[in-house]
Amino acid sequence: MQKLADAKVVEAMLANIARRPITGPLLDLVQETYVCLLSTPEEKVRTLYEGGRLNYFIARVLTNQYLSSHSPFHYTFRRPQLLGREVNENDAITDPNG
Repeated sequence: MQKLADAKVVEAMLANIARRPITGPLLDLVQETYVCLLSTPEEKVRTLYEGGRLNYFIARVLTNQYLSSHSPFHYTFRRPQLLGREVNENDAITDPNG
């Protein structure tokens, strides 16, 4: 995981997906992606890495979070921006379905 962070792999992938620099809420999405990776069972991450599929897994997590209108990222960061509301540090990522 440290190698991914040092190489800024997640940041590079997100910049490509979002087609813009990683600032503001996109920095939060980077952090959420690292949390997701750290929450994934170590054996699964190792299997993905050894099979050459870890980058694909990361890209799917980022794409799903960034583009989905049902993702925690959308409800916490994108939706408030669309409604003209600023996101602040007191906002929590919550599951909109319960």
